Parts: sequence; structure tokens; C-alpha cells
Amino acid sequence: MPKRIVVFCENTISHQNIAKIFPNHLRQFILNPPATQGDVWRHIREDVKAIILVDCTENAEENLWYREITDALKVHIKVIGTGKIGSLLARELRHKGMEGVGEYYNSIADTNAQADSANSLPAEVARRDAITAIKYAITALTTLEHSICGTFASSLEEQGWRKNALNLRPCIIEQEIVYGAEILHHFLQFTSPDALAEIATKMHATFYTLEWARQTHTICPHEIRTAIFERERERLHDIRWLLSNGLMQCEYASLLEQEALLHYLSSSPWHTYVEAWAKKAGIIKPSSAHSMSMYEWVITKNPAFLGYVWKSEVGLWDWLQRNKRVADITRDIISLRS
Repeated sequence: MPKRIVVFCENTISHQNIAKIFPNHLRQFILNPPATQGDVWRHIREDVKAIILVDCTENAEENLWYREITDALKVHIKVIGTGKIGSLLARELRHKGMEGVGEYYNSIADTNAQADSANSLPAEVARRDAITAIKYAITALTTLEHSICGTFASSLEEQGWRKNALNLRPCIIEQEIVYGAEILHHFLQFTSPDALAEIATKMHATFYTLEWARQTHTICPHEIRTAIFERERERLHDIRWLLSNGLMQCEYASLLEQEALLHYLSSSPWHTYVEAWAKKAGIIKPSSAHSMSMYEWVITKNPAFLGYVWKSEVGLWDWLQRNKRVADITRDIISLRS
């Protein structure tokens, strides 16, 4: 679903002027008159990714509630304040995650600045700040759509991964039990955005490569499969190790089957299989992603986006188990408890 940018304005900059300045982005905008009470709440929905407050009502009885803005921020909608009242709101709520943009906001960002100084904001500065804020939102939205890390991390939150992760098998080390949700939370908390981006790339590429193998009935040669299982024979029969990684023997055997197939396919680059899968599946890259190859575009999308039954937390859990990371994370958590 394409993401939209909601803009509340009219006094500082008209809707007609925005249309002239940003003709190529009109489909992204939802243009509204100055914001009044309840307006932000009305735009908290799935297709909205940014809200820009340029003009707001100055009627005290109809002012936006802070709660509206914080509710939008909680569901990962970027809220940007600029101009007079928008900048003041951003200053008050920056600790909650609201962002301020423009010359005027920068001049009052100090919490000691006086609120009534907004009346001295020159019209041309306010207009320039509004244009800057819209450009910033467009850039941020484009970056988000093309960012693997952004789509991966945000999809976990949007799916309520903590609740879903409770269904993952717990890990047990020396009678200490650690649940899947706690393990994933710990991992995400201590993993850098760059590392998450790299993991998401591998997770998505792995899924599409295995899907290509399934659709083309590709089978791993017996000697490669046997070598992988022989290498992992000790772990496969080590009940304590399996428990520490939240695995049953049959689950680990299934992961080893995947590992053997991926090892066999590694003779060619992954993008070969991913692009072949996309062609076979009839995937069409949107014109907005003209600067990206088919492979680059596909791996920014988790499989659920392309119609597969997919949960990011389960995909991450499988990746951690396949790479033998779960037991180490479990030990870290147990150590922190003590």
C-alpha cells in the first residue's frame, strides 16, 4: 500500500502553491486546512506515514490535543512541526519523538524561548520553512520505502511481534527458561541498524531463493546433504543443545535440509535465483523504483508484502537458529538476570 503525507496548511502556504512546487508528488499528499481538535486522530491509519503541521487553529477551545500527536507517534507515523504553532508543538513534544523543521524551529528549539515570539515570524520565513518540511517528509518517506532496515524493524512492531513471539518455543539452559519474545527483544535492543539491515537482506534473499528452489523442484545432491548432517550430527543428537536453542530434533533437521540446499545453490549469486523467482512469479517492479535492480527492490520487501504467509519474527527466529545464535543470546539474558 503506497504511503501518504498529510499536510495541514493554508495560511502559510496554499494548497495551490504546494501543487505547483511539488507536481510530481501530488498523489502522496493529503492536503488539509489548518488542523483543529481531532484532525490528527482522523489521519492515524495504515496508508499515512507522515503528518506535517504547518498551520493549526489558534482558537484555544479547538486546539489539537497533545495526545493526538503522541498516539500518531506510537504507531510510527512521523509527525513534523514547522511554521508558528507547528514549531511550538514540536518543541513541546520533541521528547516524545515529534520533529521540528525550519529556521524558526531552530531559533526556538531552546526550551527557554518564549512562546509568544511566534507572532514575530515573518511570512516569507514561515513559507520557506513549510517547503523545507515537505521536502524533508518526502525524502524521509522515500528513504523508508527503500530501506531494508526500516521496513524490517517497523514490520516487527506493526505486527505486534511480542505477542506473536510468545508462540515460539522457549529456550532452556540449566533449568532456566527464556521465552522467544524476550530473546528477540534482547537481540533487537543490542543489534545496530546496519546489522539489522544486513540480516533482513539475508532473510529475504534466503526466502526467495528457497521459494525458487521449491517452484523449480530443485533437490540438494545426496553427498552435500550427507556432509552437512554428518558435520552437525553431534548437535542433532544433543538434547541439551537443542533445548538451549528452542529446537526439537525434527525442527533442527528441517533447518539443516535448508542449509544443505542453500550450500548447493551458493555456486551462483543469490540475485540470480531471486530475479528468476520474481520473473516466474510475475513480479513487476514499480516505476518509482527505477534506480534499483529487480533484486534490490525485491529484497526490500518482506514476503508478506508479495502475498506470502510470513511473520517477520518467525523469519528472524529461524535465521538466529540456523546461525546458532539463540543459545548465546539466552546465556546473555540469564547472565543479566543474575
